[in-house]
Amino acid sequence: MAETLVQGIPATAYPPAPWSLRGQANFHVLAVRSGDLPTVPAGFNPLRIGGFGLVVVGWVDYQGGSILRYGELLAAIAGRWAGGVSATVTQMWVDSPASRAGGRELWGYPKELASFELAIDPSGTARACDPDGAELARGRFAALVTSPWRLSIRGGTVQPLDGRLAAVRAIFRSRPALGRGSISAPPGSPLAFVNGAHTLLSLGMRDFEFEFGV
Repeated sequence: MAETLVQGIPATAYPPAPWSLRGQANFHVLAVRSGDLPTVPAGFNPLRIGGFGLVVVGWVDYQGGSILRYGELLAAIAGRWAGGVSATVTQMWVDSPASRAGGRELWGYPKELASFELAIDPSGTARACDPDGAELARGRFAALVTSPWRLSIRGGTVQPLDGRLAAVRAIFRSRPALGRGSISAPPGSPLAFVNGAHTLLSLGMRDFEFEFGV
């Protein structure tokens, strides 16, 4: 099958690293029972506290000013790797074929395609469905306290790429917001583990600037 073209460019063509991204996001830090944790790559050891692991699940709306504009839903597990504490993304969905191709080939992110209903600023609601229309998850977030200052954080994740685990580095700048929120998923969803989890923290990232793959 011929590849879809957008203005003469393959829809899966993606920009080289690093990616500069802008937008809104909200995340939920969950305590998930160890037996319900998603599978992690070999060599990465999830953090476990009292029979629970820590999982971050969140929504991102990459908006104007981004090298690519798209929606995203992700789940990442906190753990240990190479003598330090990091995280690995185990599930990720986007609504951009270019982002899917670039995320997989540049950094080893397990991106799949989905459709989104995003209305976050970072407060608001979000919903994602797989290509067959089955719901993956839905969420909401209400910011209660937003920092007047922009904070800068260096971080990233660890992903399997070319047969080994590799660090993906990023710089994140935003005005963080603490608030209340929730995320839920149907029983057959790959994210169904969120339904039995305890929400430890919900936070938003207002007007973030994300330098990714630096």
